[in-house]
Amino acid sequence: MLDAHGYEDAVIFGHALAGNLHFQMGDDFSKPGSAEKFDAFSKALSDLVSVQYGGSLKAEHGTGRAIAPFVEAEWGAKAYALMHRIKALFDPEFLLNPGVLLNPDDKIHVKHLKLMPLADELVDLCIECGFCEPACPSHQMTLSPRQRIAVTRERERLRASGEDPARLKRLDDDFQYAGLDTCAACNLCSLRCPVGIETGTMIIGQRGQRRGATARSVAGFAADHRGAVETMMRGGVALADAARSVIPAPAVEAITDTARRLTGDRVPRVSRSLRHGPGAPRAKPSRQDPRQTGFPVPVAQTGRQSIVYFPSCATRMFGAPKKRA
Repeated sequence: MLDAHGYEDAVIFGHALAGNLHFQMGDDFSKPGSAEKFDAFSKALSDLVSVQYGGSLKAEHGTGRAIAPFVEAEWGAKAYALMHRIKALFDPEFLLNPGVLLNPDDKIHVKHLKLMPLADELVDLCIECGFCEPACPSHQMTLSPRQRIAVTRERERLRASGEDPARLKRLDDDFQYAGLDTCAACNLCSLRCPVGIETGTMIIGQRGQRRGATARSVAGFAADHRGAVETMMRGGVALADAARSVIPAPAVEAITDTARRLTGDRVPRVSRSLRHGPGAPRAKPSRQDPRQTGFPVPVAQTGRQSIVYFPSCATRMFGAPKKRA
């Protein structure tokens, strides 16, 4: 039946011993005729499973809008009418999950189909399952990796179709902060993703596309002079520390907040809990272990192997806040 309806790349799997079969097939619903093909296949599937073999269309994964038009064929007219009566008793205004299990529209399975257009080869395999979200630092603050991918797909769809330029512009503008600026680009999401999608890598690429020649030059300088940049940043935090020892912390914050507004958020906000860090540690030469001579980080001997500690740039530039006595 899959072959007859043009789904020649379909896969069938499941628990055949228990009479439970799954199948998956792919199609592009943006192409003309694809929804009609899916409609014909769904009707044939309902007749095959429910009518010819007296089986259940959905066994262990619930029933959704794709199956709603065929519930009556599976259960019969009397049982189906009883379902509607029970639904009306408990939910007379049809507020609870409307139209998902019981729906009078016999074409609901081919309406409002979700399109997943190609947007970026790094994330095109995403099925938007959301497994990545608990690992994302910006989840529930702005956008999660799944949401960044969904918005990117919608932007690319609008760009390709040209149907709503105003909506596309707003999505592009709002994505700057919600999608780009607040992404840690740490790729922790890839550790939770079933197929290892690195949303952070996609975001880094999109950031690069929005950078001009001046920004690229500054970034190149910073990359080639990381030590000097780190020293200047640590010095800036130390200067803020010194300023708080002379000027009350609320006044310092008010001054920097004003400068931030006047410069269009280009001046960083100064937090009273932010302190300058110790910088990169230097290991002292050791007679017992000549490998430590000139090594930029501490080396410890555990008796079995050497352990080298590489402090991150954050722990080098920023220190712990002062504790109250």
